[in-house]
Amino acid sequence: MRTLLLRPVVLGIVIPVVAILAVGGSVAVYLQAHRPPAPLSLESPRAVVKTSPSDPTAGAPCAAPAKSGTVAVWTIQPGSQAGYRARELFVDIGLHEAVARTDRVQGYATIDRSSGSAVVTTVCVAVEPLTMVSVDELPPPLPPATDRDGHYENLFDTRNHPYVVFRARQFTLPTSALDGTTASVRVSGTLSMRGQDREVTASLSGVLSGQVGSVAGSMVVNATEWGMRLPGDPVVRPDVTIEFALQFAAS
Repeated sequence: MRTLLLRPVVLGIVIPVVAILAVGGSVAVYLQAHRPPAPLSLESPRAVVKTSPSDPTAGAPCAAPAKSGTVAVWTIQPGSQAGYRARELFVDIGLHEAVARTDRVQGYATIDRSSGSAVVTTVCVAVEPLTMVSVDELPPPLPPATDRDGHYENLFDTRNHPYVVFRARQFTLPTSALDGTTASVRVSGTLSMRGQDREVTASLSGVLSGQVGSVAGSMVVNATEWGMRLPGDPVVRPDVTIEFALQFAAS
């Protein structure tokens, strides 16, 4: 009799545990097969341009200046892209890396070679966060990752501040970057987001060849320092990686 009484209790414990393990196993298999997109780099394919960048004369913050004397102006070209990587914590699957990108990137860099070295005197990169599209995948029955894209208007306050802008301080390019060899450098500057400016440091890799160049890099920021209120379901970690892969051409 005691054995018969225990059997429902044991089954009541075992069946949910087996179900949880089965679901967890299927989620693990799904996540293994659907890893987050690789970080943007110099080897990243160019973005397929689906929309034209905003007219630089229509109030965009990074309209390129005219070439002057020994200072060359390098403008960002179509195919460039930028976005973010953030960690989301789901009850169902644990930590998940959210990735979103956009090709709505514009800006320029100015390079002065009058001293014999290549001094980057100005860098201005503007991104339109409202146009970002999530490119990661969530396992069912969770909703599509693109559902989060509807929050960007509030997160970035795009009605009042439609651009996220990075402006770098002056720095000197390594000599190797001028002969077609990839070079790396850390650059400090200001990131403007939601109408607030904060100091940041970006890690860049780049190469110049003739009249064209490529630059890829990233920076890690605490989004709450710009007054961003992150979602609580799922919980989003405040340390966010901003990444970019930019194509330049000398004008």
